Amino acid sequence: GIGAPPCEPDGQSLWIEPGDGTVLCRSIRPAPRGRVHLRAHFYDDGEQDSCQWVGRQSAAGIAVIGLLARASDGEQSYGYAQGGLPGLGSLSNGAWNQTFVPRCVGWHLFELVWEGQRLHIIIDSEPIATEPSIGASPSDEVCLYSSGGSGYGIWAGVELFCTPAGQSTWALGVQVLAGGSAPPWEWLP
Repeated sequence: GIGAPPCEPDGQSLWIEPGDGTVLCRSIRPAPRGRVHLRAHFYDDGEQDSCQWVGRQSAAGIAVIGLLARASDGEQSYGYAQGGLPGLGSLSNGAWNQTFVPRCVGWHLFELVWEGQRLHIIIDSEPIATEPSIGASPSDEVCLYSSGGSGYGIWAGVELFCTPAGQSTWALGVQVLAGGSAPPWEWLP
């Protein structure tokens, strides 16, 4: 097996089957001004033809982070893109920014943090880049994407939360989320 995700809750994860491009989106209430933090645990199964990402589109910007592995040209990288959603026609796969984080089988932590007009990209707790946030969407939603001939999208602990401005982690303050009614994930063809 793949082992329990490092985010603890109760060891559950979401498995998205490989295919032509599956998108799961969850609409959220618009985030208040300040720092908005998206983080997700991803299990890389090592398959050679797999594109998996988590992202957010909002008025503050559009960005994704994840894995791009193409058997056709041998590209295998964790990375990110801004301004659109790769694979959905709004952004070409050529806009993918490769990172220095080496690809390996196992659990990884992907994080995107919007603060002011800046976007911070973090993989496995390593700061990758800080860039101006680009793109905008009238909706505010978190999306998971899976595409490829092989390789499941395996996700756990997908969280979107607001933190005080200037805090690089959620280590300070109350870390308890109040329960509420939120719509379930939606499948988009």
